[in-house]
Amino acid sequence: MKPFEKILTAHTKKYPKIQPRDIVKLALQSEYGNAHMVSDEGAMLARLKNELDEIPVQQDAEMFEEIGDKYVRLNLASPETREFSPEIINRIFIISSRETKKNSYSFESKLFTASSMANRGLFPFSAKEFNEYLDYYTKRHMGEAMSHSSAYKDAYKPSYRVILSVWKKLFPIIKAVQDASKENSRVILTIDGMAASGKSTAAKYLSQLFNAPVIHTDHFFLPPEMRTKIRMDEPGGNLHRERFFTDVVEKLSANEDFSYRIFDCSKNVLGETVSVPYSKVLIVEGAYSLHPYFGDYATVKVCMTIGPKTQSTRIMKRNGAIMHKRFLTEWIPLENTYLKHFSISEKCDLTVDTV
Repeated sequence: MKPFEKILTAHTKKYPKIQPRDIVKLALQSEYGNAHMVSDEGAMLARLKNELDEIPVQQDAEMFEEIGDKYVRLNLASPETREFSPEIINRIFIISSRETKKNSYSFESKLFTASSMANRGLFPFSAKEFNEYLDYYTKRHMGEAMSHSSAYKDAYKPSYRVILSVWKKLFPIIKAVQDASKENSRVILTIDGMAASGKSTAAKYLSQLFNAPVIHTDHFFLPPEMRTKIRMDEPGGNLHRERFFTDVVEKLSANEDFSYRIFDCSKNVLGETVSVPYSKVLIVEGAYSLHPYFGDYATVKVCMTIGPKTQSTRIMKRNGAIMHKRFLTEWIPLENTYLKHFSISEKCDLTVDTV
């Protein structure tokens, strides 16, 4: 069974009053996410607040509903969703809407899958009904956003926001930062963990959400003259922790702008200067970022993990065969030794497993 056929089968079972229009809408959202143009973030926030005021919380409502690999529906009636401020929910929606990448071939393929299912009698309406609506839509409104059918609205009262699937794993971190912000004037979010576990991706999206600068430990590679056997045998010895401490950790307590220089691995010298403006949330991302040498500087500590098979596949796809070998033989063993020796996961507020 094709992936989208599984999605359609699940939705048909869950929503027996689903109509052809709702099937096409599902295909559209699965491929393009929110197809509406978002021009006024403030207006979207006001609309969301009104919607939240009118929607009763459903204690058994799940937070997410799967619609495909790229996107999910965030259920506004879920009690878990209500733990987050409207501002955060709206911001996640806005960020997701701006990353829409249209792939007409993929969308058309999903419509073809739906038509095939209709012809096999797998929907609670006739193949004729579906194909007539599909013909109308593709000729007059192809790719345009649409609302649910009246029958679907009356039966299920849908209330959700379509967001990128990547956010699913980030909500526990968002909650931790949101809660920490209530008790701290500034939150230092530190994301440590395994190679290819999604640390940089998490930092990218959380940076947009919280308007937070990101400091990468990859900027603090150990210079060649310091890579002695004794140093490299130390757990976490692969990071220039002394410079990271003086250039970053010590400056964080000053609550003001600062800067540091990136170590240029191609030339083995300090290169570009990075400016770090003061912000209410600051993110430190990368392996060794929670080394005990730095003390307890982080407000929220996160460890990201990943299974070895998925890790290997991601590195091969991301870095290519030559770098893949170096990761497996050099860098991953060093990182794993550090994580185990200092019990990083156990000392963190959250462990996020990306499988």
